Amino acid sequence: MVSQESLKRAWEYYKDLSFATETKAGVLDISEEELKDFEAKVKTLDDLRGLVTDTLGQKKAYRLSRIFELILAGSLSVNASDVHLEPQEDAVRLRYRLDGVLTDIIDFDHETYHLLASRVKLISGLKLNITKEAQDGRFSIKIADMEIEIRVSVIPGAYGEGVVMRILNPQSLNVTLEDLGMSPRLLAIMEREITKPHGMILNTGPTGSGKTTTLYSFLKKIYSSEIKMMTIEDPIEYHLKGVSQTQVETDKGYTFLEGLRAALRQDPDVIMVGE
Repeated sequence: MVSQESLKRAWEYYKDLSFATETKAGVLDISEEELKDFEAKVKTLDDLRGLVTDTLGQKKAYRLSRIFELILAGSLSVNASDVHLEPQEDAVRLRYRLDGVLTDIIDFDHETYHLLASRVKLISGLKLNITKEAQDGRFSIKIADMEIEIRVSVIPGAYGEGVVMRILNPQSLNVTLEDLGMSPRLLAIMEREITKPHGMILNTGPTGSGKTTTLYSFLKKIYSSEIKMMTIEDPIEYHLKGVSQTQVETDKGYTFLEGLRAALRQDPDVIMVGE
């Protein structure tokens, strides 16, 4: 038996533990108000480094959750495409990929990282007891009505498991063909080629170079109610109005090959294969 006042005090305490809640398996719900407050505090990378350093120095129970949320919120505020957690001999290095270039953020201790890596693996649906094999997983960050998917790759190393989180922000994919930065001559060629009724366009490049963004801009450019467009993706990174999008599930036997076979029976005019 407890008094109502005691319950209120307990609720207030737990309310301060974290500005994010796990709504379901693989989904991290970050408060929009807290994220805006964080973005107001963090204007530069030095601001972010200072905030993470202060949190690392705390001895409170919620320190680990705060560090994880700061790393994610910081990556969103500076528009990072990837978050790298790399164990070294004497420390663990945190880096963001900004405009294609890896940027050092901060180094922290192995003990904190071991707990942080377990937290990342848990929310990504990975096995905690497997540390000698590579694993791939994913989770989502829900902010207001927007859901940002995070791809997680874990690989064993000499000093511990290395973790890379790929941020698939749908806002970064909402780019028109004209905004991609192509030269006028190349833009004219592409506009002509993508409107042809037959043929194939191969779009290649390293990770983070903008392949998916470019393909989506092609689809948005040629979209018309008079044609049927389909995509086969892993995962669906951005929902396009009027486009039939399908996501592969290799663990259930639905691969890119199976998806392509099925798509050809759907009487499509345009097919985009996302990988």
